This record gives sequence, structure tokens and C-alpha cells, in this order.
Amino acid sequence: MIDLGISKIALIGVVALIVIGPEKLPRVARTVGTLLGKAQRYVSDVKSEVSRSMELDELKKMKETVTDAAKNMENTIQSNASEMEKSWADATRMDDNSQTGTSYDMPDKLRHINAAGPEAILIKDDTRDCFVQCIRSVAAGGTFLSRAVRDALRIINPARLAFDSLTATQRKVLVLLASAQPDTQVAEALHISVSTLDNHRTPILEKLRAHGFQVYSKAELALWHAQHRHCLE
Repeated sequence: MIDLGISKIALIGVVALIVIGPEKLPRVARTVGTLLGKAQRYVSDVKSEVSRSMELDELKKMKETVTDAAKNMENTIQSNASEMEKSWADATRMDDNSQTGTSYDMPDKLRHINAAGPEAILIKDDTRDCFVQCIRSVAAGGTFLSRAVRDALRIINPARLAFDSLTATQRKVLVLLASAQPDTQVAEALHISVSTLDNHRTPILEKLRAHGFQVYSKAELALWHAQHRHCLE
């Protein structure tokens, strides 16, 4: 900005008065004032333009920084998801000689896991996108169950259906009979006679057979209970 002190303005005025003369001095002064005003506005506009350019540069740099940070975070999440997926696949891979459970074993195991209240449950067949969604959900403070897990949790084990068909007393009798204790001890624990115990045993075996389990003896009953205990508790 053009800045003139009082002494400089006075000196210019004296010189102008001598050179130009008193008649023309007012008109020249107005012209000079107008030019000085335009010059000041021009300088102000240049300064404003420079300031805007600097602000735009700062915004561009800030945008680039935020964009780079977002990309780095996305790459980190994808990398972690890939590593987790690989680790999960390696941990759950079965060789040709390994034993696999029935189609009802997984729902029972998942129900036990879900009852513990974990933040997320996935299975080895879930996709990479599912793993990424799981990480994002848990990171946001939520929980996550994959679609495969939700579908599996809706499957009810036939052994559980058979057990639920028994009365509360019959369930108690079944557990004690499956404990390999002699009938006299089972009857004593139930505060009933051995003949009454036999009366309970018969309908229990019949109900199990009605649900497709070929159980005819106390030994077979104990074996059935041992095989399906995980879904009966």
C-alpha cells in the first residue's frame, strides 16, 4: 500500500503549486487523488488474491493429507482382514483323515459360543467382505454375527428336541441313569423304588425312539447321553 507522511505531502504540494500554478492545482489534485485511490484498491485486490491463493493451497494440502490417511487406514483394514482370514483358514483347515461332526454339531457349538457373549462370531466359510464388515462393526463398538452363523443358530438338534419332549422328572431320571450308577443308587437318589424307576425308564426310551434314536437299554441310554451332552446342557 502507498503510504505518504504529512511532510512529504506538504513538499509535494509546494512543488505542485510552483510548477502547475494555483489555477490548475485543484484539478490536478483531484486527478492524483483518484489515481492514488485506484492504486490502493489495486494493491488491496492483489493482497486479497494472494491470501485466497494461500488459503486454497493450504486446503488442498489438508485435503491430500486427509485422503492419504483414509487410504492408509483402508489398506490397513484390508490387510488385517486378509491376515485374519488366512489365519482362520489355516486354523480351521481339516485334512482328509480328520473327523468331522454331523450337520447339527456346529449349531450346538455356536450356541455355546454365543451364550458366552462374544463381540463377534465368524466361521471359516465366511467371505473376505464378511471379515471386513466384522472388523468395522466391532471397531465401532457393535457386535457381529455372519449370515452363516445366524442361519446355523436357527437349526435345532434332533437330540435336543427329543430331550425337550421329556418331562422335568424324566430328564432328571435320564441323567442319573446315564451316570452308570446301579439302579438301586439311582432310585435312592430320586427317593423312589426300583420298580418305579423302571416305570420311568420305559417311557423315556420310547420317546427317544419316537425321535429316531434306537435306544433300548440303559447302556445305550448312557452312550446316547454322552454323545449329545453338549446340546442338552
